[in-house]
Amino acid sequence: MGVFVLGMHRSGTSAVTRVVNLLGVPIGRTDSLMPVQADNPAGFWEHVGLMEVNDAILTRLGGSWDAPPAHDTTADLGELRARAQSEFAATYDAKRWVFKDPRVSLLLPFWRDLLGDGHVAVIVVRNPLDIAVSLARRQGFARSYSLALWEHYTRAVLRDASGLPALVVDYDALVDDPPRGTALLREFLAAHDELVAPGDVDAIDAFLAAGLRHSRHDRAALDRDERVTSEQRALYDAAMWLTGAHQRFDGGTLPPESPTTPVLLEARRDARSAELLAVDALCGQLGEAEAQLTQTTGDVAAMRGTVEAVEAALGHREIGRLERTALGAARRARRLQQRFTRR
Repeated sequence: MGVFVLGMHRSGTSAVTRVVNLLGVPIGRTDSLMPVQADNPAGFWEHVGLMEVNDAILTRLGGSWDAPPAHDTTADLGELRARAQSEFAATYDAKRWVFKDPRVSLLLPFWRDLLGDGHVAVIVVRNPLDIAVSLARRQGFARSYSLALWEHYTRAVLRDASGLPALVVDYDALVDDPPRGTALLREFLAAHDELVAPGDVDAIDAFLAAGLRHSRHDRAALDRDERVTSEQRALYDAAMWLTGAHQRFDGGTLPPESPTTPVLLEARRDARSAELLAVDALCGQLGEAEAQLTQTTGDVAAMRGTVEAVEAALGHREIGRLERTALGAARRARRLQQRFTRR
């Protein structure tokens, strides 16, 4: 059994992944995990190689994690499929695994097709205002854009997890009451994998209590914030209504998408494309400069070789004599010129 941990960036997927791991589900090679950073001191619990694969897929589809592609993720990805399969096999050496990378929320159809059946999903839901605050702090995103990004990710998860055994977790409830949240995770995992461990309750409680949450907004805050659209409020309510275990997940009929969301995402994709074109141009200029430098270095080396050959043929003493003769001739020429000038 494998466990997909799904949800928007900064929604608490890292914390949930670590709890699943502490309950006995292997995290894979620890030497390939993303290093701890200041914005996530408890660890990301995701693998660099798989993250790079997902970035490559999103790029091929015309987007990125922060500017999701508009193209269908079922497109033919050619060699990227083989690369993903190889990287996954190198990361997890067993049939039991927990796989977390928020990018998978955008690429779930690809990974479900690649890894086959028999896996489950843990979907993490968090108030989008808390996510927006975190993204503003880390990425500098405007709140309206963070909300649009959250909406796109959440709609993708609720749509593409259809049919999987799934547990929808309210992140705030998990942090507020770790024993209860951990018990729900344990029960869900045990129902689909009899090898799940009891887990170290004290270690899990200590981990969840270690300052993982830096902002907290309630549902009423969504109503007060004018930057939150009515469609986003409805989507959050729909996601919260789905919290709990599902034998076969069905996200139901989702609320309509905010009219502004595709516009904002397209603008972000266009901006990123312009940035990439500028980078490509700069790289081209750098390449030309390096080529010129290489040629100049070669010319200098050739000249140095010629000088060394002449020195070897004439000897250093002869070279010095020739230089003194040339300098003397130049001085005599200047004196003659000055004499004719005075006349």
